[in-house]
Amino acid sequence: MGHEACRVRGLFGLEAPLILGWLAGFTAFFWARGGRLAAPTATCRWPLVDHGLTTCVSHVTYLEAGGALQRLVAGVLMGFFAMHLLLALAQRGRRKRVQVDAD
Repeated sequence: MGHEACRVRGLFGLEAPLILGWLAGFTAFFWARGGRLAAPTATCRWPLVDHGLTTCVSHVTYLEAGGALQRLVAGVLMGFFAMHLLLALAQRGRRKRVQVDAD
């Protein structure tokens, strides 16, 4: 396997976290639309708040909403970190090519 094939295979491996992060954030967005978690009250053990409207939901729905918000944040962070890593590696490769051409 040549050097170029290894580099291309490595880039596809680095693009996977970017795509997975975007996909996790995108799919979690639809689950998180029900509202954000709120503190339990005397009348409702599992409340969700959405723009000032409090909805009392089941424990399972409450946990799903919390998981969706965590996936949304994790997906966004994972996407940004992967994009930053890809751009840094591309810049490093460009600098190496410029340096070799100058020599």
